[in-house]
Amino acid sequence: MLLIGVAVLSSGIVALWLGLRGYIPLLTKSYAASAAFSVVIAFSLMFGLGLMLVNLF
Repeated sequence: MLLIGVAVLSSGIVALWLGLRGYIPLLTKSYAASAAFSVVIAFSLMFGLGLMLVNLF
């Protein structure tokens, strides 16, 4: 479970970095898709942190 949390968190961080660099709108070519993608990024970051915290305690 801890490995799943770390993997989800790291993929969320990578996707967040790509979104901040502006690669996501280039890939999706639409702002609605990039907005939905950022919601998915935020959820994956919170989910990964939650999994890691659950495993620590």
